[in-house]
Amino acid sequence: MKNLKFLWLFCCFIFAGTLTAQETSTIDIIHMKNGSVFRGQITHYTQGGILKIKVNDKIELAFPDNQIKKIIQKEVNSDGIKEIKSRKQYAFRERGVYNLTSGSIAAGKQAWNSENIIDVGFQNITGFKFNRFLGVGLGIGVDYYYGGSGQTVMPIFAEARGYLKEKNVSPMYSLAAGYGIAFKRNDFNITNTKGGLMLHPAIGLRIGGSDNATFIIDLGFKIQHAQFEYDWGWEQMVQRMRYHRFILRTGIMF
Repeated sequence: MKNLKFLWLFCCFIFAGTLTAQETSTIDIIHMKNGSVFRGQITHYTQGGILKIKVNDKIELAFPDNQIKKIIQKEVNSDGIKEIKSRKQYAFRERGVYNLTSGSIAAGKQAWNSENIIDVGFQNITGFKFNRFLGVGLGIGVDYYYGGSGQTVMPIFAEARGYLKEKNVSPMYSLAAGYGIAFKRNDFNITNTKGGLMLHPAIGLRIGGSDNATFIIDLGFKIQHAQFEYDWGWEQMVQRMRYHRFILRTGIMF
């Protein structure tokens, strides 16, 4: 009798599990870049390749990955439909015009006493991406060195940049070189200036694979040459500067 009772309980457990499995299922919803939406079950998917979805017992559709905007998976049960997973597809425009606006924090040491100092800067770059690995552009910015000293430099530069992975989060590199124009500042008694060469390599991350805005963060090292002449009336002084700064930069690319 005990064996029969155990067998009965085991069969009831299996039957209840089967009913639960029948009551809960998932549905995959494919949103295309052209606005179309398809619902069904994904049967095959390779990122960067082909996605196949079975929309009913007789029809199975196939789409290239680069035509898909996003995939949403929803759970269907007795309580209705609820979203359980959403994945945004890689849609970064690897070729075409780009514009990057960014701000930066620069860390270095003072030239005269080696104390740590923090500077700030801003820049804008407009260029063209030939592919994922290489884009070139022209940029302009403004850097404020030694807060309170009036030493302000406007770098004008050419830049190369690229992204290593065909993913929503990708390592990246950039290399900028150009010339910095130093500003006269009467309010700081800077009466004459001379600009100099600028070099700024960096590595970082592109976060987001959208065909619209993408977030950029990188860490680099900037070298900038400049000269400033101060005239206080009773004394004149010339400072020939070579700034060495570690640069943390964040920006938005369109």
